[in-house]
Amino acid sequence: MQILLLVTFIALINYIISYNLWIHTDTLHNALILMFIILFIELLFSSILMAIIVEYVKEEELYLKTSIKRCVARIAPKFLDYLIIGFTGSIALFTIILSPLYFLGLASNVIAGYSGFDAIYEGAKRFHRDFSKYFVRIVPDVILALLILIMFTYASLYVSEPFSPKILFSTGSFLSWLLLSKTTIKTSREYLYHGLKICVYCSREIPIASRECRWCKAKLK
Repeated sequence: MQILLLVTFIALINYIISYNLWIHTDTLHNALILMFIILFIELLFSSILMAIIVEYVKEEELYLKTSIKRCVARIAPKFLDYLIIGFTGSIALFTIILSPLYFLGLASNVIAGYSGFDAIYEGAKRFHRDFSKYFVRIVPDVILALLILIMFTYASLYVSEPFSPKILFSTGSFLSWLLLSKTTIKTSREYLYHGLKICVYCSREIPIASRECRWCKAKLK
């Protein structure tokens, strides 16, 4: 129940961001540019909220019970990590084909303990190793989320009542973030059930809890 509230809260936060940043334009080209700028900002700053989802999934699966307050306390100190993951991951998401890097980067940071760019790098190695699996499980969700946002962006061009274009676009953003949050939950569980992470130095698989690679002896962070 708590995770549903968290997912709804994240979608609502991004509804508010979209509502306040959206400016009505007369052309689809300008509207799409603005849409991607707003989505980039949302991905950048909502990454810490998505990380809280991953932390919740991890603790729920490992310890059977947890609380959002506890998850926030664990995630908040790593705010800079999520700005890095949000920045690089959002660029990857816009390419669509590389979009799994955003979700795998979050899982790598929260579950495997990698920081910043190492989390993205480990996510890239995992995506390369199991390309077809992650492509099939993540990319269709990203395409659907972007299509929803594009359709609501297009529809907002033909609404003339005061505030209606803002409400229409923000609704599309709300629905898209519900789907992106669902994808985050799915990817986190898949990552956790695999039980292994990839050493960013020698590319061997090691237990998720490892702080040192048993193969190359590198310290992992």
